[in-house]
Amino acid sequence: FTGEVDFNDQPLLLHTSQYDQQVTVWSLPDFFAKSRYGKLERVKRLKPELWEPLVKPLIFAAG
Repeated sequence: FTGEVDFNDQPLLLHTSQYDQQVTVWSLPDFFAKSRYGKLERVKRLKPELWEPLVKPLIFAAG
């Protein structure tokens, strides 16, 4: 989780995919609405020092 919320106060999740090698920010309800992502395998909260504006995040959520 990013520690941020969207305009509906839903938690935001940073998701990486090993299949298409993409990084996406999802609201939690939107993430679970996709059948492909129905099973959450691992969650890690981003550490603030790893989420600097000019630095690529080093820890991602879900598998």
